[in-house]
Amino acid sequence: MLYAVNQPGAKSTLPVRIDGRMPAVSLTHLKKKIELLRWKYTQPDEFVIQLRNLLESYSDHTYRASASAPESSRQIEAYHVPPIVVRQIELTLYTLVNENPTPALELANVLWKEKKEEPRLLATYLLGLLPPPEFERTLQKIEEWAFSENDRELLESLFERGTVNLRRYAIQQWLTKIQEWASRSSIQSQQLSLMALLPLLRDRQFENLPQVFSICTPLFQSSQKGLTHPLSQVLITMAERTPAESVYYIRQLVGSAPSDDLRRLIRRCLPAFPDDVQERIRPVLQRLPS
Repeated sequence: MLYAVNQPGAKSTLPVRIDGRMPAVSLTHLKKKIELLRWKYTQPDEFVIQLRNLLESYSDHTYRASASAPESSRQIEAYHVPPIVVRQIELTLYTLVNENPTPALELANVLWKEKKEEPRLLATYLLGLLPPPEFERTLQKIEEWAFSENDRELLESLFERGTVNLRRYAIQQWLTKIQEWASRSSIQSQQLSLMALLPLLRDRQFENLPQVFSICTPLFQSSQKGLTHPLSQVLITMAERTPAESVYYIRQLVGSAPSDDLRRLIRRCLPAFPDDVQERIRPVLQRLPS
């Protein structure tokens, strides 16, 4: 049975050239190089050496990020290879993990220790392919990586791509871990819990929204300054995913804990809400004291 469902999608997590031009890639030559790579699947250290060489051979050394581009302020470097290169590597890993998942976690661990972006994104991809017998170790690895990483895009990939099979086959186990993080007193832990909820809210197959609301409520009521941005993201994503339930939830929040911080947070999010949600929330905010 194939548990891995995290197949490469059309959306690339890698940056593209500002001018839209990328070096031409011969698919035939690329597949030959990846074929050499697949033979190192059970030898993580050698796999990584081979991967570095492959990525370096397709690296765009002329790439320069625009000063206004999000990646310009990031500390992590990247090879800036054409997206097709990473997609073909992912397709190969998808097949390898389904044939033999045992080496995948150790390979992911070695890839995560690399200095550049593409190998680390592949590490998160591998976690998302692991089957149920590996879920306990997958959760441990997600927690270990999340609490030691500061790069937002890598964290987003970890929670989006690294939890694909967890969300599909062990959602309650994953929600329990998120609840645990949210219940800790650490701001970092609470921030990560909110980031981890975003892929669930965007996943149309996920239906246990009441538990998400339950996890979030104490955080909305806490008035922690360090949670303003992640709480805003969660609130906006809620309103986009489930407008009617979000209106009811916001009304409940305001009724149970009408703090100045919560009111400001909701007002700040209001322009990003769908129009119908805005119309139903404004009267609630207007009834509150300024």
